[in-house]
Amino acid sequence: MDSSFLDSDGSNSHQFAPNLGDDSNPGGGSGEGIEFGNPYSFTADSNSNPFIVPPMEELGGIGEEEGSGVKRKLSEENGELNTDAQVLLKMNGDGGELLGDNLGGREGDGPSPNKKPLLDVRKLLPDLEKLWTAVENDINDFTAWTQLLQYVDSENELLAAREAYDAFLGKYPYCYGYWKKYADYEKRKGSAEECAKVFNRGLKAISLSVDLWIHYLNYVKATHETEPEVVRSQFDVAITACGMEFRSDKLWEHYIQWERENENWVNVLQIYDRLLGTPTQNYQIHLQNVKEFVNQYKPSQVLSTEEFAELKNSVESSKTESSEPLDEEAETNKIRELIVERRTEVYKKNEVEISLRWTFEEAIKRPYFHVKPLEKGQLKMWKEYLEFEIGKGDGKRIKILFERCLIACALYEEYWIKYVRYLMNRNEDGSMLLEIEDVFRRACTIHHPKKPWINLHWAAFQESHGNFQAACEILSRLDEATPGSLLIAYRHINLERRRGNLLQCKELYKKFIVGMRNNSSVANSVHLSIKYARFLNKTLGDYEQAKEVLQSSIDVDPSTGARCIMALIDMGMERSPIDDDLILSTFNTALASTLPEEQKVTFAHRKIEFLEDYGKDVESVNKAQDELQKLAKVMREKKAAAPATPAATTPGTGEKTGETTTQAVGGAPDGSTKPGTDQAPASTNGAPPAGAYDQYAYSQQYNQYGNYANWNYQQSTGYGYGQQGWNAYQGYYGANDSTTGA
Repeated sequence: MDSSFLDSDGSNSHQFAPNLGDDSNPGGGSGEGIEFGNPYSFTADSNSNPFIVPPMEELGGIGEEEGSGVKRKLSEENGELNTDAQVLLKMNGDGGELLGDNLGGREGDGPSPNKKPLLDVRKLLPDLEKLWTAVENDINDFTAWTQLLQYVDSENELLAAREAYDAFLGKYPYCYGYWKKYADYEKRKGSAEECAKVFNRGLKAISLSVDLWIHYLNYVKATHETEPEVVRSQFDVAITACGMEFRSDKLWEHYIQWERENENWVNVLQIYDRLLGTPTQNYQIHLQNVKEFVNQYKPSQVLSTEEFAELKNSVESSKTESSEPLDEEAETNKIRELIVERRTEVYKKNEVEISLRWTFEEAIKRPYFHVKPLEKGQLKMWKEYLEFEIGKGDGKRIKILFERCLIACALYEEYWIKYVRYLMNRNEDGSMLLEIEDVFRRACTIHHPKKPWINLHWAAFQESHGNFQAACEILSRLDEATPGSLLIAYRHINLERRRGNLLQCKELYKKFIVGMRNNSSVANSVHLSIKYARFLNKTLGDYEQAKEVLQSSIDVDPSTGARCIMALIDMGMERSPIDDDLILSTFNTALASTLPEEQKVTFAHRKIEFLEDYGKDVESVNKAQDELQKLAKVMREKKAAAPATPAATTPGTGEKTGETTTQAVGGAPDGSTKPGTDQAPASTNGAPPAGAYDQYAYSQQYNQYGNYANWNYQQSTGYGYGQQGWNAYQGYYGANDSTTGA
């Protein structure tokens, strides 16, 4: 089945979705299609507590296979299938806790590889292994996942369903519809206790899902019919966690409806008071509902004792100043007017805030998670909305909007980084460390385990707080996901260097160099070898080993041979006194190598310059000049043998254009003569023409590795993942980002 027809709840039908446009989805905002009745009826004693773990024999479907009578004794290793979807639920105020928090839950994204189950779950159903194979062949194939889940959901094998749901929701925790399906499956096939665990995990993973909260609250009402305080506490948790979601009207109305059914009129008005001050999509109808509610009951029935006394005294004071006394009905109506008047003031202030955000909210076409890419206009809108909210400065609203954004834009790395930077820029007192860590964990372990940028930020964050081991583990996982990246290798090596573990640095250099050569990243391995030699020479003081590393790297890759040669020459020049034996032998290696003739001519020039300055006899200079002339002659002969490029004539002028001018390493773009080119003939004694050295001598600094612009060999344009330059990764250590509004 084509995944493009599937919603985040796994269905391919939109009849239960709110009217949000053609691409609507019930994820994140509606309660359409939710029955507010009592859909749950457990066979256990209604007086029993469903959150107390019953004995194994009472867990229907766990200890035995229905219909076969075959008993299965399962260890904890079988029952504990894990998921990483347990995201911290951020509560503000007196939100309380979810029921079943003390029950724990499965962690990880499937069975732990370190545990050996007593039973091969995938052998239990005929087509299960085939469906799992399709998923494992392409872990990002959403269609394969949905086919697997549909299959296990229709079968009667609890362990197979748990493995599939846990693995899927570990990868896609924002698919709230599958949390609903999983909880319903546990209710049908498992137990109340396991059902509560699934709800607990799901609501922590996506705490802004209105539908999932309503589904959970229906479950709570069904299992705690005689415990209204328990139900009310869970409604309060839901409102605290999800009530500021712009499309949360259904959740508020669900709470109000339940209180009205229980005839708690004071509580109803108090909920309305909170709702009137909260920006929601259907805000306009709430004030009218308040008016109707207030007119339906006596003020003493809907007001708290304190507010009723206050308003009654206010009416009585105004009555003493009036010429005509008010009867009881008139007094009641006056109090009602004051009740509505107070609520209208709150409503108007809220209306102003909503009007400022209405354009953004109307522009949101897909507030739920989906694997399909978002339109560019949607991505731009989210950035603008975040900038607007950050500018307003309400921290609570900003965090809610970021969390909403991350549901829709979960697969876009930059929004996670933007959220992290926002939190870090406001973490002056260290109070947001747990929140920052939570955002990093969700981004890097669930949604972007292979993206270097966000993972490098996380490693830097851990290192900046002294968590070196955690930073190393992050970089190790990233290296496994993207092998051959210079950027990751440098970051890992330098982390160990900063913590003073120089021997580990040495081992890492060796490991990464060998790994890159084995992974066909030969050029990168040479670049790293040059860094390794510098580390050995400058940090460890091991000059001899540094020489060996560079000498063994010259012939590894033709495109980087000249760079290794220059690094060796630089290293010899930096010695005091200079290592003339190393320098001369390196020049000779270059001239005898398979480097292009232009590069050999350049090295021949450099050898002459070196001998002029540091040579011990003039004969060596003469021999070097002879070598240069021979190389120049070979280069001229090759150029002469090359086919000529025809020159075009500019119409109306007779001038030739497009002529190809062959430029040697020493040649200038304007055609001026440089030593070693065929435009500069040698003198009769084989010496370069007068003034040649003045033009070129010492134009290159020996002590700089990077100045290779005139050497006529290709340099790497970037490092690591996606061949992005270092500038693309600036700011790893939490530098302010102008795009965050911070």
